[in-house]
Amino acid sequence: MKKIKLALLGLACCLLGNINAQSWNPVGTGLSPEPGCMAVYNGNLYVGGYITNAGGVPVNTIAMWDGTNWSAVGSGITGAVNSSNPEIYAMAVYNGDLYVGGYFTTAGGAPASNIAKWNGTGWSALGSGINGFVHTMSVYNGKLIIGGNFTSANGLPLNNITAWDGTTFSSLGTGIPSGYMNLWGVTNMSTDNSLLYVTGYFDSAGGKLCNSVAQWDGTNWSAFGKGILLTRLWTSLPAWGYTISSYNNELFLGGAFDSIQGATTYAATFWNGTNWNTPFNSASTSLQFNCSMVYNGLLYAGGKFYSGISGSLENGVATWNGSKWDTVGSGLSADSGIYPYSDSGVVAFCAYNGALYATGNFTRSGKTVVNHIAAWGAVTGIAAIKNEQTFSVYPNPSNGIFNFQLADGQQLTADSHLEVYNMLGEEIATQTKSGDAQLSINLSEKPAGIYLYRMLSKTGAVIGSGKLVIEH
Repeated sequence: MKKIKLALLGLACCLLGNINAQSWNPVGTGLSPEPGCMAVYNGNLYVGGYITNAGGVPVNTIAMWDGTNWSAVGSGITGAVNSSNPEIYAMAVYNGDLYVGGYFTTAGGAPASNIAKWNGTGWSALGSGINGFVHTMSVYNGKLIIGGNFTSANGLPLNNITAWDGTTFSSLGTGIPSGYMNLWGVTNMSTDNSLLYVTGYFDSAGGKLCNSVAQWDGTNWSAFGKGILLTRLWTSLPAWGYTISSYNNELFLGGAFDSIQGATTYAATFWNGTNWNTPFNSASTSLQFNCSMVYNGLLYAGGKFYSGISGSLENGVATWNGSKWDTVGSGLSADSGIYPYSDSGVVAFCAYNGALYATGNFTRSGKTVVNHIAAWGAVTGIAAIKNEQTFSVYPNPSNGIFNFQLADGQQLTADSHLEVYNMLGEEIATQTKSGDAQLSINLSEKPAGIYLYRMLSKTGAVIGSGKLVIEH
């Protein structure tokens, strides 16, 4: 019998990194109840939304992850607006400060109307603030561009978008009036090739027809081609764009719509400089894209969808490589495996410490618990393992048959779940403990070599991991 102590040192550290590189992993014990955005500032990951708990730490709307632990950000963001919970919808780093925008009245205990900044030690307001929702922020031409659903910033009349230079607000032409019923306005922005791209729910920009998507060149607004008309045929709700990103010399637009200029497009489309093209041959009409990001040469897209994009079960996240869609591990889903209609699924991505982080209204990736935040390509799941805990794995090395129990001789609890991976990070086998029986797995048909495993509890929490050696 050989005891493997779960102190992940030396070669084991490298090997276990490969386990997690190909799966979604917990970020501590996660956070709740409704995260909405992320940003990296001063070497730490910040998560905003309506958040009251992060890793067991009480927080006010915003939390910080340092790679190991969660913590509060000062006294946070508070102040209900019209009986709604305070919430952060957007974050951006500008001129050495972290800016947050959303729907709130107080930052760090002082008045701050819907926008504030954090300098690493304290909060401060931006004049009298903004008089409505802030949905998105992006740095462009040396200024912080702020979009949302508002009509003034520090008293300056505006139409849903403004620029902040660190001292004053200014307009971008005549701005972007809101669409039907004054809903949403600007929801997302991105920059590329000296242009600012904007999407949301609107029908004009700078007085020009620009249904739901427009571009700003620093002086003027313009449409894409003749402008687009998004529709949502399968529901009476209005259609709009949620996310916009540049990828492979094209512009990806995702949101809640199912046709564009009369052509079926299933909530996503690409602009190639001349035309809008659909990236699907067929898809579920329940698609909704909330976020997108280019990472490691792929376009990652997140939202509320289950299947129909790649032909497999995506569970809220998928990648596009320029010619086809693919899954990202087991995806990210709710406890039931299906997002309730009121939930929005995956809502934000952010790159941090060599991994892609996703946040939103999800709780699982396959059998792994990932409460509202998960990392793809990081060893964050190892944080849940207690260093003093040991497993007995025997025999190890073996001809492929391995038995598992706790080091004190006790059996693992019923429904403990074992996952085994090869050195490419591909899952090659699983086994779930049934009743009082010994947890064993037969890998004798696998080639000789080193394999990696992780053990999950009945609830999906990672309780251990290590290596298995097969010798024939």
